[in-house]
Amino acid sequence: MAFSPNGSKVAFVHGNVNLFRVSDGGLLWRNSEYPWNASNIAYSGDGSTIAAAESYLSSFRITMRRETNGAIFQTITNLTNAVITLTFSTSNQVISLTRDGAVTFWQTNGIPARTFNVKTGLVCAAFSFGADALAVGYNNRRIELIRLSDGMVEQTFVGHSNLVLKVALSSDGAMLFSAATNELLLWRVADAALLRRYTEEILSPAALAVSPHGDSFALGRADANILVAKKPDFFLPPANPINGELVLQFSGESGITYTVQASPDSRTWAPWTNIPCPGPPALFRVSSASSNSFYRLAR
Repeated sequence: MAFSPNGSKVAFVHGNVNLFRVSDGGLLWRNSEYPWNASNIAYSGDGSTIAAAESYLSSFRITMRRETNGAIFQTITNLTNAVITLTFSTSNQVISLTRDGAVTFWQTNGIPARTFNVKTGLVCAAFSFGADALAVGYNNRRIELIRLSDGMVEQTFVGHSNLVLKVALSSDGAMLFSAATNELLLWRVADAALLRRYTEEILSPAALAVSPHGDSFALGRADANILVAKKPDFFLPPANPINGELVLQFSGESGITYTVQASPDSRTWAPWTNIPCPGPPALFRVSSASSNSFYRLAR
């Protein structure tokens, strides 16, 4: 699945190509190119185009569709393997990762501009919103974050108990979401730290996506249900003291003013300061000599 740039619609593929309204789940259109089977999808940055990866027997292609009605207006046909994931670059190139590990940048005329390969044994993958990184889940339950400019591994995430089935990156690139059977994990990209682990209502993940604003994420399950949940707000560990202050950082929804409450004993709480969040992550500073040594976030 893929959210539209403004977060109001979500495109979903399961054989057919479907477009839904997020507000009420209403179906806007559904297209089928039988016998072609659609398996991956991406939205262009301006929201006008949807790219779908499709296969039929041993043939593979990427179709470019108008967002208004799903009509195909261009087809990329010279693929040698099934597409694992795809996205649009900021220059409107289509970037695909195929089952054989090839990352290919396609020009608008369907000719490859450049390509490189990732490790074998990949199970799932997702591009970053800015198309500058690629998260790949492998059959050893590890996830790697790969820089698209040169194909180098930037970070490795270890902690899943089961085979990683789906991965997704937040729009600001600060968080990684990964799903396995009965397990959904939230990671901080900067140091590969595990922030949250959820084991309830996950079941068997079939799709995973984060909204462009970063305030919610969607999990598609194999039982044909899609769960849309608010991304949790939480404090990140403090950075090293700067001029006698601790710099605290939290992940929050853009456009909301948060209240930080302080407590000397973690039992009695009082408002300490307000923080407007123009876009996550946001920072605030606490004196390391402060008598209020406990802090929490309220909305």
